[in-house]
Amino acid sequence: MCIRDSSVHRTPVAPLGVRAGAVQVAVGGEHTCARFADGAAQCWGMGNTGELGDGVTARSRHVPAAVAGLSGAAALAAGSFSTCARMTDGTVRCWGYNSDGQIGDGTTGGTRATPTVALGLTAVTDLGLGQTFACALSAGLVRCWGSNNSGGLGLGYADSFGHPRAGNPVMGLTGAAGLGVGLFFSCAHTTGGLARCWGANEDGQLGDGTLVSRSVATAVAGLGDVTAIVGGQRHACARRGDGTVACWGSNSTGQAGDGTMVTPRPNATTVPGLGGVAQLAAGDFHTCARLTDGTVRCWGNNDYGQCGDDTQLVARRSPVAVRGLAGAVEISAGSFHTCARLTDGTLRCWGSDRSGQLALGALRTPRW
Repeated sequence: MCIRDSSVHRTPVAPLGVRAGAVQVAVGGEHTCARFADGAAQCWGMGNTGELGDGVTARSRHVPAAVAGLSGAAALAAGSFSTCARMTDGTVRCWGYNSDGQIGDGTTGGTRATPTVALGLTAVTDLGLGQTFACALSAGLVRCWGSNNSGGLGLGYADSFGHPRAGNPVMGLTGAAGLGVGLFFSCAHTTGGLARCWGANEDGQLGDGTLVSRSVATAVAGLGDVTAIVGGQRHACARRGDGTVACWGSNSTGQAGDGTMVTPRPNATTVPGLGGVAQLAAGDFHTCARLTDGTVRCWGNNDYGQCGDDTQLVARRSPVAVRGLAGAVEISAGSFHTCARLTDGTLRCWGSDRSGQLALGALRTPRW
């Protein structure tokens, strides 16, 4: 007798209870958030460490709830166990797990179940969250806080201490235009179209041709014309100005999209046959691309149907079309699920709903 896991949705479904008119979707590890034009937000899914911002911990939520007291949010960023908002005034507020000071309020330990000001940040234009650290971009410089294992804060050294507020800018990096943050590493693309990465590098996720971790931003070898960059658990991908994509790092489940599962990939490799890409999103072990025609392609781990092609448990080594999805204007990916925002402001999500991250009205469990 086999088990059918009803918490898995292999094609896009509409989350229930989300306010009309979402202007952003942000997917974390096993939680999802939506932002609205008035600067408020809703979150749902895993909430055990306060990452939903609704004032409650130790509870997952399968129905969207408002982030307590949040207004004036200009953008959201979701990590493994925490969430941050970039405010219209350029400051940052974060909530969730604070083991290494990744909330940025000057303390370490515990959780923050409602938005808390991250200290020392102004004029922020981009945010990225890893598992136990976060980074912010301002005036071409990147400043990070939280865990500094493997040199992930870019300070020129690694240590085991939590850094509970934004410190000095990442060394070796100027002219940054956008961020892509992974589990314990980060990347930035510059105004000149280059890519530089720092932090953990055990699977070649820094793209410098080595497996040596770096505490200073290091150039991704042989890659130019970069207009956007994203980080997964141990891989990264970049979009070029011509709409093509290159990936590097771990390829254990095909997340580099080169048709193989040869790993590691310490050098950037073009994803064959993929063009017309408008946006990228990286989950833990899968990657998705939104094309200019509003369709979406995904590749990599598909154990929970997170590639959206109506299959499961079969890794996708090359991009496959998300079934039945059109009109996507934004995508975001987490550990085991993916979401898209459509032109009408509604959302579609697919993959695992084991923590309620698809917001289908009830937590689903396997059934016989």
